[in-house]
Amino acid sequence: MAYSSTSTESYGYYPNGHVSARPNAPFEVQVYVPPISTLQQQHQVHAAYQPQPQNAPSNFYPPQQQLAYHPPPRSEAPHLPPASNQAAANYDSANTVNGAGTPVDYQVLLLSLAEDYLDAAHGRGAMVALATRASEVEQYKRLISFGLGCLETVLKSWRLQPRLEARVLLRYATVLHEETENDLEAETALSKGITLCERNRLLDLKYSMQYLLARVMYKTSRKASLKYLDGVIQDVEALQHIAWIYAFRFLRVSLSLKGSSSHDVHTALFSLRSLSATARDFEDTAIFGLSSALEAITHLRSSAVDSAEQAQRALAAARSIQLNEATGQFPQLRALILFLDLSCSLQECNVTQAALKSQTMRAVMDHTFTDSHWRKDGSFSVPMNFAEVSNGASIGPASLADQTYDGVPRITFTWLPARDIYALAYFLCGVTMRPKNAFDHRKAEEYLREGIKQVGETYKTHDQGLHSVSFVASLHYWRKELECYMRLHLAFAFCARTDWTSALSILQDLQVTANELGSGIPEPLSSLILYLTGTIHQGTGNVAAALEIYQHPLLALRLQGNAPAQNYSEIAIIAALNSILILREPSHPSHRHVETLISTVEPLCLHHANKNIVSAYQLIRATAINSSIIKTKECLQLALNHAKSVANHQLTCITLNFMSWKFFRGVISEQAEKSAKAATTLARKGHDSLWTSVADGMLANTLEVQGRFAEAEATKQQAVLMAQVLPPAMQRTQTDR
Repeated sequence: MAYSSTSTESYGYYPNGHVSARPNAPFEVQVYVPPISTLQQQHQVHAAYQPQPQNAPSNFYPPQQQLAYHPPPRSEAPHLPPASNQAAANYDSANTVNGAGTPVDYQVLLLSLAEDYLDAAHGRGAMVALATRASEVEQYKRLISFGLGCLETVLKSWRLQPRLEARVLLRYATVLHEETENDLEAETALSKGITLCERNRLLDLKYSMQYLLARVMYKTSRKASLKYLDGVIQDVEALQHIAWIYAFRFLRVSLSLKGSSSHDVHTALFSLRSLSATARDFEDTAIFGLSSALEAITHLRSSAVDSAEQAQRALAAARSIQLNEATGQFPQLRALILFLDLSCSLQECNVTQAALKSQTMRAVMDHTFTDSHWRKDGSFSVPMNFAEVSNGASIGPASLADQTYDGVPRITFTWLPARDIYALAYFLCGVTMRPKNAFDHRKAEEYLREGIKQVGETYKTHDQGLHSVSFVASLHYWRKELECYMRLHLAFAFCARTDWTSALSILQDLQVTANELGSGIPEPLSSLILYLTGTIHQGTGNVAAALEIYQHPLLALRLQGNAPAQNYSEIAIIAALNSILILREPSHPSHRHVETLISTVEPLCLHHANKNIVSAYQLIRATAINSSIIKTKECLQLALNHAKSVANHQLTCITLNFMSWKFFRGVISEQAEKSAKAATTLARKGHDSLWTSVADGMLANTLEVQGRFAEAEATKQQAVLMAQVLPPAMQRTQTDR
C-alpha cells in the first residue's frame, strides 16, 4: 500500500500520505516443510520450516552471507564437529556399538547432526544478519555448510525409503534456496524429488516441492516461474485439492505483486477473485476475508482512478465475515482491514474521515496488541473447513494444513510481528494527523517520533526463534524502509510550520538511514527524499539548488512526444509546479519556459483525483500567468474551494493572501480588512512564519489606508519580528508589483 495525497509548503508542495506495508509481498503462505529428525531411531518430523520472504533485495545484506556451497566429494559419513551438546552425545555414540554388537546407524546420526547444525545456525540468524564482524558470519556459513554436507552425504550414501528420501530432498533444496546461490542445484534436487513423489503418490510432498520450485525459478526467470506456477494451479484445481489451491493461488498473487505493470495487477486480481470464489463455495470464511483484504491492497497499488473505490468494495466483503465465529479470534485480519480502510481515506484526501478512522484504529489496536493470538515471529493461521488433500494418496505429516491444538485445519501465513504492526499503526496515525499538525498541538510529530522509537527498539532486541539470515535481513530491511518514511513525513511536518532547522536535521538522519538500505532503496522513496531536499532549499531561499533538484530525472515528467506519459507520478507533478513558482519571476533567465511548463502539467492537474493538486495548479496558474481579472478570479475561487474541500489550511492561507493582495490592495472597505485578517489568522494557526509575516504586512497596509496608523504600525512591527526568524535569504522587502 503506497499512496500519497498532497499538501503545500510555502513555496513548495509535498505529499501528505505515503502508506507502506511490507513491500512487494503482503503475505507469504507458510508451507510446512519438515526438518529431518529422529526419535527412537525412527524417522519422524519434529519441527516446521518457514519459507524465506522475498521482500529484501538480494544485495541488502552483505554478499559474504550468501553461501556458494560446494557439495563434499566424500561418500561416507563425514567427521564434523558437534553443533550442540545433544549432537555431541550422538556423535560420541557413533563410535560405539550397542549391547548386541550392532554398529550405530550413521544415517540416523547424520540426519540428526544436519538438523542440529541448521538449528544452531538459525538460532544466531538474527545476530548474524546485523553482524559487523566477519568471524560471526563465517561461523554461520560453516554451520550451514556442515548441515548441507550431512544431508548430501545421506542422499548419496544410502538408498532411503521414498517418503524419507523426498523429505531429505525437500529439506536440502530448501536450505540451498534460503542460504546459498546454488539455484541450479536446488532445482535439480526438487525435480528429482517431484519425480519420486509422483512415482510413489506422495502428493503433499510433491506440492511442497512444486511450491518451492516456483520460488526458486522466480529468482532466475520470472516468466518461466509464473508459467510453471499457472500449470501447477490448473492441475491442483482439476484434482480439487482445496488447501493447495489456496496455497498456490496466494503464491501467484505474491509473485504477481512483485511486478509493477498493469498486467501484473490484473493477474493478481484474477487470482484473488478465483480464491474468493473457491473460499465462498467451500465456506472458508477466513480465507475469503483475507483474500478480499489482499484484493483491496492490490487495488490501492494500482494507478486506476477508482482504485480507492474498488478497494472499499473489497473491504466491505472482508468486513462481512468479521463477526463470523471462525474469524472472531483473528486479530491480524482486523488490523489489516483497519489499516486498509484508513489508507483509502488518505488516498481520497478525506482528512475528516481519516481522522475518525484513525481514532477507531487506535482504540482497536490498543486492545488487539494484547491479544494472545499474536505470534512472536509474525505468523498467523487461517482456519479452513475443507481439509482433504487427496483421495487414496499418501499425505503424511508434511501437510500444508497446520493441525492446531483445537483440531481445526489451518493455513499459516507469515506477516509482521506485533511490535512492527504497532509501529505501522503509529506511522499511519502520524500521516493522518499531519495536515492538522500545527492546529492540533503537533500530534502528528508525536506519533511519528513514537513510531521511530518503536522501530528503534526492534533493532536492540534480536528476533527470537530459529530464523535464517535472509529472513531476518528481509524484516530488517522493511523496518529500515518504514523508518525512512516516518522520518520523511516528520521532516515535511517541520517544513509545514517553517521550522527549517529541524527539517534539515531530520533530512540528514533520513539520508543516513536510507544509505543503510544500499542500492535496494525503492524509487518512490528516493524521489520523495530528493523532493524533500528541494523543498528545504526552496524554503530557505536557495532557489537555484531547488530548481536543479526539481529538474532531476527522478522528478521529471516523462513525455511521449509532446504529451506527458501515463506512468507519471504525483511527486513529478508537484515538482513541476514548484519549478513554475521559481521560473515565474520575470527576471529569471528561464522565465520564457513558464507557459510551456504550465501547458504540460495542465491536462494532468485539471481533473486529477487528488484535489490538493487541482487546488495548487489553479493557484499557480492565477499567479504565474497574466490573465484577465475574470479568469484570475475564477482560478482563485477554484483553488480556494478545492483547498477547503480537503481541509488544506496551508493552500487556503496562501490563496487568501494572494486574493487580498490582488483585489483589496489599497482599497478602503470592510471586506478588505476581513480578507487580510482571515489570512493572518490562518497563517498564525498554522505556525507558518513566512505567510504570517506576509499577511501581517498586508493587514498593516490595509489599516494604514484606513487611517488607523497606530494599529498599522503595531501590526507592521509584528510582521518585521516574524520575518526576522526566517532564513536570511528570505528576509527581504519587495515592492508591490
